[in-house]
Amino acid sequence: MRGMLVELLIGADRVNEATALAAEWFERNKDASALAVTVERLLERGFVDRARVLAEVGLASKLPGAHAVIPKFGIAGHNMVARALMREWLNQNPKLDAEGQIKLLDYSRIMNDFSEAQAFMRRNRPERLEPEFVAGVLKGRYFRFGLAALPESRRYLLPYVLDTDPLFAADIMLASQHQSEAVKYLSAAAQRRLEPWEEDAWGRLVARINPSTVRIRLLQTRLDHISSPQ
Repeated sequence: MRGMLVELLIGADRVNEATALAAEWFERNKDASALAVTVERLLERGFVDRARVLAEVGLASKLPGAHAVIPKFGIAGHNMVARALMREWLNQNPKLDAEGQIKLLDYSRIMNDFSEAQAFMRRNRPERLEPEFVAGVLKGRYFRFGLAALPESRRYLLPYVLDTDPLFAADIMLASQHQSEAVKYLSAAAQRRLEPWEEDAWGRLVARINPSTVRIRLLQTRLDHISSPQ
């Protein structure tokens, strides 16, 4: 009932009352999902400042899941606000656990902005980070800025990190002219379940391999995997 009242107030442009009511409700019930929905409704109506105030209330509470408000701003096209909220979240949580790191990676992908994720990565030693998180951050930077984005993060390009995403590993190895390493990662990818877009990416990378005998061997590895009982 309280949620319906908040939505009615927003719909009637009584945004101050809606924000105050939502903040009071959140403080009392600690409902992160309701907070995210209210923020989303405010953004849909164009009340970005009020949505930000409510989001900051949620983040300040340190309630698990309150950070779900961050991508709402990114989806609505307010990346600067989303980045500021992300920075606030990270300041409050300088040592994210595995789940938090993956959430940070997901939000960065939504925003197509990996700057805060990269800053978090650099503040931590490689062994304290999830390999999937590191690979995702480096991949996001690579596909946006090219090979030049990687040298400064070389200490994070560890074998167990690259093993989590062999297609990405193969791509950067080919770009670095390390074909034998690229073949190793393409062979590993060939023996995994690939999404259709990954299958296409794998084929494009294989097409860059020479000589043709190596390409044929990779294609045979892929065919054997597809043909084998799963």
